[in-house]
Amino acid sequence: MKKSLMYSIRLVCLIFLTVSVTLVPLQTNAFQKKEFYLALGDSLPAGLNSDGEFGNSYTDFIAESLLENGSLSTYVDDFATSGYTTHQVLDDIVNNVTRNKLPITDQIKQASIITIQAGANDFLNFVDKQTLTVNIDAQTAILTLKQISANISSIVSEIKKLNPDSTIYLIGYYFSFPHGTVEQQNIMKAATVSINTAIETAATLSNVHYVSMYHVFDEDPIKYLPNPLDVHPTVEGYQLMANTFLKEYEENEKIVFTDVPEDHYAKEAIYLLARSELLPGITDNTFGPNLPITRSEAAHVLYNVLNLDQSIPANPYFKDIDESHPAYMAIAKLTEAGIFQKGEFFNPDSPLTRAQMAKILMTAYHFNEQTEVTFTDVDTNHWAYSYITTLASLGITTGYTDGSFKPDMNTTRAQFAAFLYRTYLLSLMKE
Repeated sequence: MKKSLMYSIRLVCLIFLTVSVTLVPLQTNAFQKKEFYLALGDSLPAGLNSDGEFGNSYTDFIAESLLENGSLSTYVDDFATSGYTTHQVLDDIVNNVTRNKLPITDQIKQASIITIQAGANDFLNFVDKQTLTVNIDAQTAILTLKQISANISSIVSEIKKLNPDSTIYLIGYYFSFPHGTVEQQNIMKAATVSINTAIETAATLSNVHYVSMYHVFDEDPIKYLPNPLDVHPTVEGYQLMANTFLKEYEENEKIVFTDVPEDHYAKEAIYLLARSELLPGITDNTFGPNLPITRSEAAHVLYNVLNLDQSIPANPYFKDIDESHPAYMAIAKLTEAGIFQKGEFFNPDSPLTRAQMAKILMTAYHFNEQTEVTFTDVDTNHWAYSYITTLASLGITTGYTDGSFKPDMNTTRAQFAAFLYRTYLLSLMKE
């Protein structure tokens, strides 16, 4: 029996730095989105192969790929079960079934990616696998296909109730009967297309992703489905399925901001923060680089990049922040660490000034190097003088062309992204 896999991994990625006028990373762990991947469904996500043994499924290869590029935190496939129908997948969720001490609803609530592959067993139970004949009348077939679509829609609905932020992928089926006669193959092709249509219809109605696998083995179906008596692929076949999914996933993850041109000074930092969901765009295709970043937004980003421990912090008792505030944990932890200053109010929705930005970044990363860097509007008596001059002495900022720093001006979203990114890279070199 396939050993259940669950990865809960704190990743340490290699950082490649090219140091010249600028620092250019190929990969930065702290800025990467971490996925919690949950696989649901039948024997295919469970990993049953053409030899009748359980091993690596396409879901395992998906998890492996996410792990290799540093974007996987957790992978759970305990609820993928050989022989499962759509009704059984739905029942597991409704009844909150537990596997290996993991309640399914808890996993759904945490998952950022959920793949579901079910529906074939609902229909193929009517198929004689020896003769490849379908023992079902037309009316029953239509009702069965409608029920598949309805059950999958209900599965998605239940998942969205538990976790409206998860990204759901419904996985279609490949043609799994390449060994029959032409007539038998035509019958089974029609059945497979009908099942896939029912699944794709549910995806469309539920506004989730559908990933077609129908042509995945077209190049050499016998190679990937060598057993005439078994519909499951080889390990190489599962890898092909994973590759097909990953193309869809990568396309879905692409972000293009129309207001961040190719030559924008903060482009690299903006896209890293957006892809990691640390500082998303203001719409699907705009980032708002010149808009001010608020103090609570800055706290949220910095808290997650610093990857502070998850212990419960002391309540800072700001009058305008309570524990229901979405940035409470970030603000409380950063205040406890001395990065933000205690006071009567935090002013979470106020813009973060450039002086405040210098203070929190230099404090967070423990930089205190100073050289003779002067700005026309920052004298030695300014409360943020040491932070601003450290920021400048490290080359994180050069200020404005008129020799000023403009400490009281609002920090823009682009400026915060760029300064945080540069500070983070310098901290890696210091380690």
